[in-house]
Amino acid sequence: MRNVWPWIGALVLAVLVVGVPLLHGRAQYEQFRRFRVVKDGQVYRSGQLYGDGLREIHRRYGLRTVINLQEESEAVNPLVPRNYFRRSKETEGAVCEELGIQFIQLAGGVLDNAGTAGRPTLVDDFFAICDDPKNYPILFHCKAGLHRTGALCAVYRMEYEGWTRDRALEELRASGYGTFKATNDNEYIQRYLFDFAPGHRRSGTVPPKPKAPEAGTP
Repeated sequence: MRNVWPWIGALVLAVLVVGVPLLHGRAQYEQFRRFRVVKDGQVYRSGQLYGDGLREIHRRYGLRTVINLQEESEAVNPLVPRNYFRRSKETEGAVCEELGIQFIQLAGGVLDNAGTAGRPTLVDDFFAICDDPKNYPILFHCKAGLHRTGALCAVYRMEYEGWTRDRALEELRASGYGTFKATNDNEYIQRYLFDFAPGHRRSGTVPPKPKAPEAGTP
């Protein structure tokens, strides 16, 4: 029996050395799911955050607006765990209200052609939010923070930062959308990226002057 204790001690040590960092990493991932800075101080993107994750992001970045791109009925005001270890649920809208953040839900998966110049309505709705300086800093997200979020980030880059479609597409692929899904064979990508023309707004509104592309960028 005496010879067993060193093995037990080694096993416990291995669990502490390997298991605890893995658990911590998983908790951090769930808490801050794919959070990324789009434009420091102004625009951020993510997947669906847990309640305490949203609280921490607000503490760090002072969010004023959160845009939820999930249009499925159960996800219009998502019910999320408070954190990885405390599984009691709360709605994203309630957390935003607690923090004084404007919570907006947009139908991120809709491919209608009712927007300006026949583009999806979502683009007009998104620009109406981004054109108002009072709404910044803004965080937008879908469930995973890859597809709807990635496409809208590409639209933001082309409209407000003067990026070319190819550059925006490269970031989209590198941020998790994938090379094979992010082509014009994908109707979503075709409509949001390949058909996109910058500088258009709903009747009666004036778009801001697009930022000139950075020197040396494609």
